[in-house]
Amino acid sequence: MKTPTKPFRAFVAVLGVYLASALVSTASAVPPMKVNFGPNDGFGFLVADCGDFNALLDFTAQGHFIVRFDQDGVPIAVEQHIRFPADIYYNSNDPNIFLTGNAVQNDHFDLVNQVVATSGLLFKLTVPGHGVVFHQAGLVRVNLETGDVIFQAGPADFDEGDTAALCAALMP
Repeated sequence: MKTPTKPFRAFVAVLGVYLASALVSTASAVPPMKVNFGPNDGFGFLVADCGDFNALLDFTAQGHFIVRFDQDGVPIAVEQHIRFPADIYYNSNDPNIFLTGNAVQNDHFDLVNQVVATSGLLFKLTVPGHGVVFHQAGLVRVNLETGDVIFQAGPADFDEGDTAALCAALMP
């Protein structure tokens, strides 16, 4: 199976930093710990190289995660829910050419087996008269140590680099 793209790995790595900082101060607690986050903004995330321009994404993310511990207070799992209520995909040469979307992502980090399962509607852009031009949804399981995809189901335009329709929709 294909390994996730560098931006996906970068997103998981950034998420790991947030989780690690939260876990350091609470590792002795046994009850689950819920932490709300956001809204956090991201700007200029590269979605696709469209030849003469790049398709970029600005987004706002907010949600929460729950850390689960074993009886000794050791973190064993993290469940995360993220909402992206206002995604903007745009042409890097002409930001006035843009599409809007939204997404929901659910992650389950199995810290014992070093696997993350991500599900939800990660990307979906629909252009009137053309239908869906960019779609990433379903379930993907990734080994956190190697970054290898263990399982993937559902449309995966982003992971598979299938961005032709997105680029066409953002072309001047």
